[in-house]
Amino acid sequence: MFATQKGHAFRPPAGRTGQAGVTSTVVIIIVIAVIFIASFGYLILNPKAMPKSPTPATTGNSQNQKLQTYSNSKYGFSVQYPPTMAVREFPDTGDGAGFRPANTPSDPTNEVITVSVSQKIGDAANGPLETYAQTAATQQIQNYEKLNSINPVITNSGVTGYKTTWLVMPLAMLGSTGSGTPKASEPITYFPLPSPHETYTVQVILNDPAYMADYDNMIKTYSE
Repeated sequence: MFATQKGHAFRPPAGRTGQAGVTSTVVIIIVIAVIFIASFGYLILNPKAMPKSPTPATTGNSQNQKLQTYSNSKYGFSVQYPPTMAVREFPDTGDGAGFRPANTPSDPTNEVITVSVSQKIGDAANGPLETYAQTAATQQIQNYEKLNSINPVITNSGVTGYKTTWLVMPLAMLGSTGSGTPKASEPITYFPLPSPHETYTVQVILNDPAYMADYDNMIKTYSE
């Protein structure tokens, strides 16, 4: 029994209160440590329970994205393009369209791929498409001097086209007496058209080499 003085509340010895506080703190630390070790051990033994990192968004060049379809009702052909691109059909003629990154303004200068219909011209116009494709650009484009490469392309629908590149003379050298060094062009792929448009071809032109993967995917989707 502790004696108390009149008018003063009883206070236990200070030493005992301190010891109780230290004991409580140690117990809390031990409990937290046990919970942490148990949780960590559970995740090690059950890796499927660990949180997964978010899947990164797919890029513009991914083939896993749902493709959009551009159909040309005038000539009866179609191509597919990724949703990261926007399409602008040529308003005056309706004979093709330009494709640009969807986050850029609708302007022809932003179009990285163009698809258009052109009438065959020159001596090879009535021959097989492969023969015509070997001279087509030299007949249609001023500074395209010579065929550089030609490779067949069989589309997903079974249509055969021809992917070409050309040796291009610098415009400054045209008509001059000096010699210029031609450079290889970006590809132009030629596809046939069914009746009654046999005298025309569809030309898929790459304008920006940064979009070569999208271009190669697009030409594989050409369909009559």
